Amino acid sequence: MKHAKSNHKGFAAIEAVLILVAVAIIGGTGYYVYHANKKATSTYNSASKTASAGTNSQPNGGKGGGGPNTGPAKTEIFLIPEWKLSAEIPAPPEQAGLIQYKITQQNGQETAQFSTQELKDADPACAVDQTPAAGFILRAKATDHLYLDDGTDSGQTIQKSIASGVIKSYKKVSNYYYIYQHPQGLCGASPTIPQLQQAAVKSVQSIAAKLTAE
Repeated sequence: MKHAKSNHKGFAAIEAVLILVAVAIIGGTGYYVYHANKKATSTYNSASKTASAGTNSQPNGGKGGGGPNTGPAKTEIFLIPEWKLSAEIPAPPEQAGLIQYKITQQNGQETAQFSTQELKDADPACAVDQTPAAGFILRAKATDHLYLDDGTDSGQTIQKSIASGVIKSYKKVSNYYYIYQHPQGLCGASPTIPQLQQAAVKSVQSIAAKLTAE
C-alpha cells in the first residue's frame, strides 16, 4: 500500500507569506504610531511657543515694574485740550505725583506752567498757580518775538531764534512752536524739593517733546 507524500514545501511557502504579512502589519502600525506621536509633540511645541509669544508681546504689561514676560511699559495720554494737543508718555508709578498745568499769558503769549501734586504737598509754594515749579511750555508762532527770562524783548523772532541756535529744544505742531523752558530755581525749601522737582522737569520735558495734534 502506497502512502501519499506530504507537500512540506507548499506549507513552508504559505507560512513565509503569513510571516511577511504579519511583519508588514506590525511595521506599518509602529510607523503610524511613531508619526502620530511626533506630530502631536510638534503641535504641542508650536502651541507653547505661541502662548509664550503672546505673553511677552501683551501690551500694557502688569504693574510692579518690569521683569520677564511683563510686556512693554504702560503709557498714558496727557491732554492739553485748550491747545487741542496730546502727548503719549510713560505711565508714572502709582506713588508718583500727578502732573498739573495752568494756561497763563506772558508778554501776550500763552504758556502752560507745570507742577505736580507731590511738589505741592511738599511745599504749597510749588503749587501750579503759584510758580511753574516744573517749568513751562511756551506756545508761539514763528513771527512772534522771543522774550528773555526777565521779560524783556530779545529783538529776535521765534524763527530767527531757532535758526541762530538760541532756541534748541522745541516741537512744531501745525502753525505753532512749543518751547520748553526750565524753572528758574527751587520752588520751595523742603529737603525733598530738589529730587521731586527734577523728576517733574523730566516728565514735562517728555510731554513737550511728544506733543501732537489731537
